[in-house]
Amino acid sequence: MNALPWPQRPEALLSAARMAAERLRVVREETGAVCGEGLDKCERWLAGETVEPAELAWYLDADEEQNPWLRESLFKDDPETLRALVFVTMVIGYVAHFVYVQVAGQVQMPESIAEAGEGIVPDLVAYGAPFGLTMNLCRGS
Repeated sequence: MNALPWPQRPEALLSAARMAAERLRVVREETGAVCGEGLDKCERWLAGETVEPAELAWYLDADEEQNPWLRESLFKDDPETLRALVFVTMVIGYVAHFVYVQVAGQVQMPESIAEAGEGIVPDLVAYGAPFGLTMNLCRGS
C-alpha cells in the first residue's frame, strides 16, 4: 500500500470502505448511512473541497449519545460486520489524519486521529481484505 502514490492510496481504501459500508447498511441501515456520510466527506476533501478536520474526527470520537450508530457493541455477536465497522472508521481516521495535517497541524490533532497516519497502513490492508482491498491492489498491480 505504501507503494501507491497519493491520491490513489486513499481512493483504493475508500473503494473498499464503500463495500464495507454496504455490508453495514444491510445489517443496520443507520450505521451504514452514517458511515457512508463519513466516506462522502473523505471523498469531498480528496476532490479539493473544504472539510473541517473535526467533521471527520466526529466519526471516531463521538460518544454513544452523539452517535449511537457507530457503537461497536451493536455488532458484538457479528464479527464480520464489526470488522466492517472498524475498517470504515479506520479509513475515515486515515483521511482525517491528513486533513488535520493540512488544515490544523499535527499539534491540535486528537489522539485517535494522530494514531491513524501511515502507521496504520498494515492494519488497513488486513481489515480491508474481505472488502476487496488486496496486497496486489495496494502495490498497484
